[in-house]
Amino acid sequence: MGKILIVDDQKDFLYLLGTLLRDQGFEVIVAMDGEEALRKAKEEKPDFIILDVVLPDIDGVTVSRKLKQIEETKDIPFAFISGLFTKEEAEEKSYHVDDSMFFAKGGSLKELAEQIKEHCHVNGIK
Repeated sequence: MGKILIVDDQKDFLYLLGTLLRDQGFEVIVAMDGEEALRKAKEEKPDFIILDVVLPDIDGVTVSRKLKQIEETKDIPFAFISGLFTKEEAEEKSYHVDDSMFFAKGGSLKELAEQIKEHCHVNGIK
């Protein structure tokens, strides 16, 4: 399976989502802030990045734009994740930033892991 970088400042969320994705066969790397995400993305070259919108140092949108400017990371697909909106609000308003996928934290983590897995398979990340 592919390698996924999860970027979030909540340790419990990282642990739980990481465990669910590992159980589905993905290799999981974690980062707790934007600077760590940029460094790990360059070093680890993940196949996919899940990027929280609100981070303690640099917001997720800024991180995504920086990733697009770095040769080693510019082609890595990513999706935003946030607890600011429910899944229903995100779907209703079709939240997209930079044409990226958006996942809401508000629901079941198991369902979220399934959505991520589905998104990865659709994009050829196995």
